[in-house]
Amino acid sequence: MHRVKESDAWVLGSYRRLESLVVPAFTDYRLAATREAQRSAARVDLVALETDLPRDLLPFRDFVHGAHASAGDFAVQLSLVLRYLAAPLRYEPENLYFVHRAVPSPRCLFPCRILVVTRTTAADAPVVYAYHPNHHALEPLGPRSRLGALLGDGNVAVIGVGQFWMLADKYGEFSPFVLSLEAGMLRAQADHLARLVGWRRADSAAAGKALDEALDCGALETTVFAIAAIASGDDIEVGAAHRASVATWRPTAGLAERFPRLDTLAHLFGADARPMDVQIGTRAPIHGSSSARTDTAIDVLEVMRRRTSGNDKGGWAPAIRITDRALLDQLMHDFNALRSQRFALQGEASLSVYVALLNRSGYPIGLYDDRLQAVPLPLDERQFVRALQGALPSRDFRYNMAAFVLSVLIVAPAAGHAASKTPGIRDAHVAAGAVAQDFCLAAAAQDLFARPVRMFQEIELETAWRLDGRLVYQILAGFNRSSNLAMELL
Repeated sequence: MHRVKESDAWVLGSYRRLESLVVPAFTDYRLAATREAQRSAARVDLVALETDLPRDLLPFRDFVHGAHASAGDFAVQLSLVLRYLAAPLRYEPENLYFVHRAVPSPRCLFPCRILVVTRTTAADAPVVYAYHPNHHALEPLGPRSRLGALLGDGNVAVIGVGQFWMLADKYGEFSPFVLSLEAGMLRAQADHLARLVGWRRADSAAAGKALDEALDCGALETTVFAIAAIASGDDIEVGAAHRASVATWRPTAGLAERFPRLDTLAHLFGADARPMDVQIGTRAPIHGSSSARTDTAIDVLEVMRRRTSGNDKGGWAPAIRITDRALLDQLMHDFNALRSQRFALQGEASLSVYVALLNRSGYPIGLYDDRLQAVPLPLDERQFVRALQGALPSRDFRYNMAAFVLSVLIVAPAAGHAASKTPGIRDAHVAAGAVAQDFCLAAAAQDLFARPVRMFQEIELETAWRLDGRLVYQILAGFNRSSNLAMELL
């Protein structure tokens, strides 16, 4: 095993990746595409979830300012939360990624196992269920008395268990970085959904390692988020089970030999002894002005469906559209409003958010903070845009620069930062993923595509744009034309 310190991991996961990390997808993609975790089938008990769900629930304008909806009884609430968290929503035959989920999964390998814990009057201990997205059903796993601390005074919890091994055959030693960013996106989505259906915050006392042990996490697995809540209803039940065949996955052999640093990097991104964030609530004031530019009739579920679906084959078919100051003001207002409604994650307060405006849209091209206040740089507009173009990870992205409206950059403070405590590498990545999901939802409400990327050449922008810390995640946003046939699966 190769021992890696956290300070080393920050470097390995950025501009040194090509030299130092073993990543099949970036060395021989054709070979990597033929390898994936071992798949088999098993007969299990499944509890079918409600599929007669509302398509419209609450105006997005009301949701970003704290309103929640009446989503029916607990069965409907739980089904809706899980569907928009991880269930397949659309099939788009012309799109490279055939099944889209509520957050983007690398090559549609969903690397987080979703669990549900309920407390009922009929059981002495909390009952655990595994969610199977492709069946939109729950598999009963039995009672777990040790999960009482997680629920606290609540009666339902949604948990994400990250499976580093699910991505390892393609992303190798970079898998923990990818998984943690996506886990943060899932965490934000779960928080927004819980609030949408009216679940209230539960007082909980769960710890990361304790949850790992209570949920029997295996090698290269860890709890990545947990939300405990109080749902309406005195007696929470999820229905009767039936036997069905489901796909099961397990790690391929020889991961340790092929990827010597994977285990130690996964450990750095694993759960530690400190309490996990398990709450739902509010945290920060809203920054940015509202011009009421967002369509007041658009529903929050429609925004989530837009966020889920892809546009054109591969997601890149640009439509060059002139934006204006009002759109950008509303976009940033919605983004910050969503962040303010979601409970802050560990380390999130230390992150900085920058906005790079890439076309003339009422604001000059250049770098701004999340209040759209300009950040002075010694670069003209052409030099500014070329800095991003030179740091993008592929030629396809560079050819579509004309369609980009802006890029959001999420930056963690470097070690020894004077203004704030440096977050751990796990905390920084999960929190950055959550911030990214907030922005992606706000962008979808304005009909913008939003593509989160990890470029591996972050040092180029950190230097050219004088970013105050480490660039953890970037979101490229712009306009696409949508031409795909689509079929709702649920």
